[in-house]
Amino acid sequence: MTFERPCAVIRALGMLGSLAIGLVAQGAPPAPHPDDALVQPPRLSFGPISGLTTRWHAAPAELPVPAGLAVYFVATKAVQGDVSWTNAVEFYESSEISIAVSPGAGAGETLVRASLRSDEGEVASTECLVRCLDVALDDIEISAPVLTVETLPEEMSNDATVAAFFGDSVAELGEGNKGSLVTSVDNVIAATVSVTPAVFAPVVEWRVDGVGTALGTTTRFRFTDPGERSIEAGRPEVGTPIVLTSYRVVILMPGPDDPLPSNGPITGIAITEPAGFEDRITWLAASKFGDTSPRTGRGPVFTAEFSDIFGENPHNPMGLWAWWGLKADNAKRGQDEKLIGCGTGDFLGFRDWVGRPRFSPPPNGANAFFPIPGGSAGSNEEPCPFGGPQGGGITNETYPVEGANLTEVSEAIFGAGGAGPMEGGVRFGGSATLQVNFRWRACGRDGNGDIQVELTDVTWTTIVLLPTWTPPAGASPQCIQEWNRFRAALAAHEAGHAAINDARMPAVRAAFVGAVPPRKISVPGQGRFPRYDAEGNPASAADAAIANALNAAVHQAIGGSAAMAALNQAQQNYDAPQTPANPTGTDHGATQGATLDTSILCWALPVRWRVYAGVRMAA
Repeated sequence: MTFERPCAVIRALGMLGSLAIGLVAQGAPPAPHPDDALVQPPRLSFGPISGLTTRWHAAPAELPVPAGLAVYFVATKAVQGDVSWTNAVEFYESSEISIAVSPGAGAGETLVRASLRSDEGEVASTECLVRCLDVALDDIEISAPVLTVETLPEEMSNDATVAAFFGDSVAELGEGNKGSLVTSVDNVIAATVSVTPAVFAPVVEWRVDGVGTALGTTTRFRFTDPGERSIEAGRPEVGTPIVLTSYRVVILMPGPDDPLPSNGPITGIAITEPAGFEDRITWLAASKFGDTSPRTGRGPVFTAEFSDIFGENPHNPMGLWAWWGLKADNAKRGQDEKLIGCGTGDFLGFRDWVGRPRFSPPPNGANAFFPIPGGSAGSNEEPCPFGGPQGGGITNETYPVEGANLTEVSEAIFGAGGAGPMEGGVRFGGSATLQVNFRWRACGRDGNGDIQVELTDVTWTTIVLLPTWTPPAGASPQCIQEWNRFRAALAAHEAGHAAINDARMPAVRAAFVGAVPPRKISVPGQGRFPRYDAEGNPASAADAAIANALNAAVHQAIGGSAAMAALNQAQQNYDAPQTPANPTGTDHGATQGATLDTSILCWALPVRWRVYAGVRMAA
């Protein structure tokens, strides 16, 4: 069993004077779970063995030592209780540990046991077989350490480059000054020695700068800070340590916030801390899909070409995934574009203009589509769901006009500087505009390499724009009645357009959402999907251009569909003059009264006033 909580250094006084024993970070046992049926056994460690080890280590099942050497043991308690020893003499105990010594003996085997009896009476034990061997310390021979690191192979698959990118440093291990070795930080260094007799392998101690770190003939090191270190193995102060120098690589270009181009060359520039190791830098070009060339390089500057790096996203069958990056020893710059599966957009569809001064000419060209640039997107690794509320209904908007009478109101709406909506150089009293909103998800590329999307939802609303006017004080009832009649006729006509939209748009929606086979829409000239920031806005000007192109492609596809053509025809019939062949025609609302009679006066003439030849005079 292993324990995680480090304990403090403990000094214990023996019965034979001031014997000081230092314990280093062996770890204290965790508190036992209340549901455990038995107490956890103590953790057993052995202390420094004169001439072999310098610190406390976890006790192996079998511990070889030269005959005649005493071995110190510490038992770390898992719970409160008393420790009893077999073949060892306890000379210190606290609430957390018990320390004992197994006296040196001649050749043979001794089983040392530490038994912990909890306050509840449960007992658990840990054992170590001490093998006293008839071998002198000077007869134990340990070879010089050999240090190695894994190097990048010449041929690498995409998955191998990604694994190396997210793994430890890709630096090589080279020779430095005066026989030292050099590599970068965050590199895994394998260290190996051989020992004779081989039975002493469990007590070969590895030390870094004189501090014991591990036991055995093999171990691994990984240093996170630059610097020079001394590495040795075996008997203390015997043999020559290896000097290892570590440096850190910092990538200057691309910067940490610079987007990486998805196709074409990417150049990396790096330095080392401390300086002087730039020529040793190993570069790696990695990508989840596609091709990179070259995959590896050396030196402070490296350029790799990336191409066709988009592949299928296993988390979103309808989406794509692109991941690529550069790595320089321990430093790396990468970019992940698997969150590109879904998005939203909108555009304006059929738009009607209605209302004019009485006897004005009919409007020209009431059917058109108007793209709204942009659109927003939220990205998701999960498959983007189909469907949702179909929408529909009316979104009301108004614009104010002023005037002392209906003639002035008419001028404020329909005049050259009027506020009414304009089409073909003519102003109208109101308008109704179909706004189409859609959600899309990525579904790969077409034969030309252009991205394709599938619509997961289409919703709509009819935006009705009408004027508002506050009649002046004292306005005649006939004037107010005419204004109210005119505005109600405008509203009734536009409500008719909204009703047609609500009746026809479900067919438009069904032509794209959940269609079998799926209705894929290509975005001409676009080889990748737009990226969005955390707020749902395009991440760059290039991404905004891609989003606009995607929006326009969807707009064109919906606008050119047979279902939308049927909707437009129904709207045109509604606006056309009333004829036997088109009995429901309204002549753009004229048959519904959507004209304003400006001949109606808006002020009442006092009794003392008379009108002669259109001139107001006092009676």
